[in-house]
Amino acid sequence: MDPDDAGLTDLVRRGQLIVHVSKEFPLAEAHHLVAQGRTAGKVVLNVSEEGVV
Repeated sequence: MDPDDAGLTDLVRRGQLIVHVSKEFPLAEAHHLVAQGRTAGKVVLNVSEEGVV
C-alpha cells in the first residue's frame, strides 16, 4: 500500500498528523539496539551516505 493512499500527506500538511522523533540512529547502531531489545517506540534510521537526511 502506498502511504499516500491513506491520505497521510494531506494529514501532515493540515497539521493533523504530527510525528515526534526523539532520536535518529545510523543503520548499524539501530540494528544493534533493536536486536538487543533496547528500544521503546519507533526507530528512525539514517541511511544517507553523508549521515544527513
